[in-house]
Amino acid sequence: TKLVKDTKQILKKVANSKEVMMVSGQKLKRISQLDSLTCFQQLLENIQNYDNFCELMVTAIKPSSALNFDALRFLFVYNFDTISKSMENSRNSDFVLLKLQALSRFIGFVYKKYYYVEIKGVLNYILLALEKGEINVILLVEQIFEKMGGQVILDNISRSALYAQS
Repeated sequence: TKLVKDTKQILKKVANSKEVMMVSGQKLKRISQLDSLTCFQQLLENIQNYDNFCELMVTAIKPSSALNFDALRFLFVYNFDTISKSMENSRNSDFVLLKLQALSRFIGFVYKKYYYVEIKGVLNYILLALEKGEINVILLVEQIFEKMGGQVILDNISRSALYAQS
């Protein structure tokens, strides 16, 4: 549809240039006012395929309204659940795991930057998934707490790398 095409065009502009990011964010806001779910679904698909755009996309959605963030929260849970279920049935689970990591990272960045966005629904999803025995949500928990808390977990780090981090 035209809405999907327009959203993809705007996301390409955001990904290519930081200078036009705020203008693209305003355009993204206008499109998301028409259909938040379609617009943000395209954004999340972009994030899953190109995880290095996470921080840039978080900045691009800054002009979004509270209603848009509600739609985004719904899509967080929906996409995470859909990808987790497809991981069980997929032969290429590494690719699906990369998608889950990218989505978790984006969710962590969103909750870090926009602390006023309600996290209750995502935490309820995490608790229900853990009760069912799904361990994929641990990625989500790790990213949310790591990004919101500002703590970076360093595993298997050499002395020189540790010295460089300090």
